[in-house]
Amino acid sequence: MSRGDATTTITADLNEEETLMLEFYVPDLSANPDSPFVRDRSNKLVRRGYWSDMTDLSLVIALTQGVGANRTNREKRAHLIDLRREHLISQI
Repeated sequence: MSRGDATTTITADLNEEETLMLEFYVPDLSANPDSPFVRDRSNKLVRRGYWSDMTDLSLVIALTQGVGANRTNREKRAHLIDLRREHLISQI
């Protein structure tokens, strides 16, 4: 069963004072089963190694010109926060 392209919103507590709504991109698995954006039932990235093996520059390029170019800014921000690469948000 395909979930289709969509966005999943979750609440993340970043610290005691800050709560953020994260909007993760949910790829259409019937069209692209190997998408690096695939998440499991608990919203954890299945292919985290794909992203964590990238340098900061490679990650910026991937999200601006590559696989993430068509994602919304909110989806990109959520993705970077999840990868603990918040320092790249201003470059995306």
